[in-house]
Amino acid sequence: MTSARPPRRAVLVGALATLASGAAFAARAQADALTQAEFDDWVGAQRARALLAGVSADAWEAALQGLTPDPVVIARRASAAETNLTLADYVTRLLNGRGQKARAKLAATPQLAGVQARFGVPAGVLTAFWGMESDYGANIGDRDVLRATATHGAAGSGGADWSAEFLAGLKILQSGVVARARLIGSYAGALGQTQLMPTNYLKYGVDFDGDGRIDVWASAPDALASAASHLVGETGWKPGQSWLEEVALAPGFDLSKTEVEITALPPDRWQALGAPRASGAPWSAADRAATARLLLPSGIKGPAFLAFANYSAFEAYNPSMPYAVGVSLLSKFAAGEVAIRKPWPTDPALPRETRMAAQAGLARLGYYEGKIDGDMGRKSRAALRAWQLSAGVPRDGFLTAEQAAVLAR
Repeated sequence: MTSARPPRRAVLVGALATLASGAAFAARAQADALTQAEFDDWVGAQRARALLAGVSADAWEAALQGLTPDPVVIARRASAAETNLTLADYVTRLLNGRGQKARAKLAATPQLAGVQARFGVPAGVLTAFWGMESDYGANIGDRDVLRATATHGAAGSGGADWSAEFLAGLKILQSGVVARARLIGSYAGALGQTQLMPTNYLKYGVDFDGDGRIDVWASAPDALASAASHLVGETGWKPGQSWLEEVALAPGFDLSKTEVEITALPPDRWQALGAPRASGAPWSAADRAATARLLLPSGIKGPAFLAFANYSAFEAYNPSMPYAVGVSLLSKFAAGEVAIRKPWPTDPALPRETRMAAQAGLARLGYYEGKIDGDMGRKSRAALRAWQLSAGVPRDGFLTAEQAAVLAR
């Protein structure tokens, strides 16, 4: 649950992500294959570190006997970039598919109030994460955590210290909290109903139901409290402060005076610039004392938001902007608030090849240094904003079909 991790297995309704399939999927998995010898070498290299950390030799042998690379992990690594939904589509499907269930779960789970009282993380936020990560415990993942983390480590996956995650899994197993067959999680090795990485389970796990075990697999109170503990300890959740609030940009709002996603100003200053709170409600004292960044996830034509420091908690769960914005809005809907007021644009998603061509154009012009993969992540959006400023178009960091055509020339 930190930013230094791979994208999470978020359980979504319907087709919130379009995975590659058929021959192309198989070809990528084949190219990314991992041999048993490479896997065994990586696992063997962890033994000394594990023994120094207190894992017994017997526990090591019992846990790892017959362990093999996980082909599902290999396939998911190969297909991770294959999504083709607009943010508007993603969020709309998310709210339509999960919104009412989130409200019902919040109302039916009295322990959430106790977790909120202890850690200061709103019940709506925890409910949103709970629903996104495991559909309220219905799908906690079915991958062997030791096998998954070892596969990532041996295959050279980025985004996490896989040795540390693998070792943490061994420590969890040795603690006796869960049987070997129940040490399961996502393809990324995340655990339980709120999908903690193994290292974060060890750091932030909480026995909230008081039975002497931190069982994030079967105990919703333990999973929710552990997630709240993580948000406070790892991302510095600030009780009483907002996370994502919609603002209504004035006509002709000048994007050249500030930089989207970068410039941090108090909300009253944003209002003076032409970005008042969309609800019309006054800002709390905690919000007025804080700063926030302007987000335009669908460009200048779409809804605008101020992202406060607490928004980093959503990015830490998954650095994807659609995920972070979507779960932020789901958390508000769960708590009975109006999630969004301005309609989303209806422009279709740009094909991955189009986005890749735009990235290549930005690189050719000296604005971008990074992978040409079609993922318009933070670095790509920053490069696009720099080019937009030079081109005299609104610096919103949102790639349109027209701009992509210009960049591809």
